[in-house]
Amino acid sequence: LLASTLLVVPLYGFSRDLFGRGPARIATALACFWPWLADYGSRVGPDALGCTLWFLAIWMLARCLRRGGWFCAAAPLAFFALHLTRAEGTILLAATAGGALILCAGPDWKRLARYAPFVAGCAALLALSSLYMRSLVGEATVNYRVGIILVDLEIGPMVSTAMKLTFEVLPIMLGPVAMLFFGVGMFSRDDTGRERDFRLEAYTLYFAAVQLASSAFVLSAQPRYLMSVIVALSLWNARGMLIVG
Repeated sequence: LLASTLLVVPLYGFSRDLFGRGPARIATALACFWPWLADYGSRVGPDALGCTLWFLAIWMLARCLRRGGWFCAAAPLAFFALHLTRAEGTILLAATAGGALILCAGPDWKRLARYAPFVAGCAALLALSSLYMRSLVGEATVNYRVGIILVDLEIGPMVSTAMKLTFEVLPIMLGPVAMLFFGVGMFSRDDTGRERDFRLEAYTLYFAAVQLASSAFVLSAQPRYLMSVIVALSLWNARGMLIVG
């Protein structure tokens, strides 16, 4: 419950960087009053903590690449915590290379230099974790759960799970009203004078797509595996609500 409540902190901060103060307030309010999130946040399990760390990790990485400073230390810690919390956290950690390219390719390519200390920090934390696992169970491993999933992987069920997650679970959990606001938030212009940060939007959608793809490996089309994806898409809902209002 505490982990679920703390979601509003990175959610507000990241949403404010993405769309500004108004949509950030609406996105935070949606997270507070969403019955589905309240339900899952009250259950014993890693899902609520994983969702909070998901937003904290991608927020810290974006700030690490754009601002540097202490964010270069916070980003590895956040991603390592996500790696420990959820099996797909390891996949998201590996996918940070793509996220860094999205944010820094082109005129901002010099910012990619800040990705090096991030990689070094993550490598050090993973090495220490592997050594600890070796001393504990006699085998060095980065993520035992990912290994089990890959061994038992079947392509047919994985594709079926991915289709169900994308075309059934996501639309049902968002609902028709939220889908309309999402369309407005994604494709409409507003009169606030704020220039859209399309790189950061693409960065967010990239990690949401990675999360969706990695959830298919579990072969279970439960909404809890897409908690972070659904909350991430609600950021465009919030922008759409502000525009319509």
